[in-house]
Parts: sequence; C-alpha cells; structure tokens
Amino acid sequence: MVEYKEELEKAWGYLTEEYKAGKFKPEKEADIQCFLYHALISCGIPSEEIRAEYPYQTEKRGKEITAEADIHLGDGTGEGVYIEIKKSRNRNRRDTPKRWSKDLNKLKCAKLSQAAVRIFIIFVFNEEKETNTKDKIRGVIEENKGEVTILGFDGENMVV
Repeated sequence: MVEYKEELEKAWGYLTEEYKAGKFKPEKEADIQCFLYHALISCGIPSEEIRAEYPYQTEKRGKEITAEADIHLGDGTGEGVYIEIKKSRNRNRRDTPKRWSKDLNKLKCAKLSQAAVRIFIIFVFNEEKETNTKDKIRGVIEENKGEVTILGFDGENMVV
C-alpha cells in the first residue's frame, strides 16, 4: 500500500469533492469503481498497474472459490492492493451490514501473499441517516479492524 497510499488518498479526495459539489452522482457501485479508476490514473498510477474485476482465490464455507477485487493496484504478481467497494444509498436497506460482512470476509479469507494489502472502501451517501444502520455498520468495521483497511466511513459520515 505504501507505494499507492498517496495516489489512493488523492483519488478518494477527488471523488468525495466531486460528490459533495454535485458533479458526481453515482447510481451503482460500478459508477464509483469507474470514477475511482479514472481518478487513480489522473493521480499518476500507470494504467497497466490498475485492473478492474481482478480475480483472486478465497474461501467460502470451507471451499476455495475465485472472487474478484473491484480494483487491484499492482504489477499483476498477486501482491499489490486489493480494493472492494461498497455503497450505502437506501436508508431503508436493513441488510447493508450483512452484505458488507460477506465481502469483508471474502477479502479477509483471500489467499494472498503477506505483502498484499486489503482495502474496503465504503461510500455512504449523505442521505444515510438511519442510526440503527450506522450502528450496524460501525459494528462491521470494529469486527474487521486490523485485518482489512477500511476507508470512507468514520462511523457517521463519508470521510474526506
């Protein structure tokens, strides 16, 4: 992550600025993925070091499966940075923390090298106001601290 930390922080900052200014209006996770991909290139990461839907091996219920990172930063050797993006838009979705837990487990159980970095990006739209959902999201984050780097949610708001 060290080699991509600055660029990722700049790209995330640009994405959040554009969102807050009303210039970026994502409807789906794929919109966030595309915007972040473009922003990473704009921040200086060569396009050959950025991959979308990058496959990796993980475990699910004791079985080895192939999953895909939304974005992978690296030279394709299996190391690098694996990024999973999740969004929360509909404040009435009570299954949000459950869905996020599944993807976090996928990243935590990934059969990656010791040098690989796992990042989980949470995009919480401003209209996410339901305290119960936020409490559940905070719980998911607490459970996974130290195993996966989580960006984008400070327990109340999207982090800029």
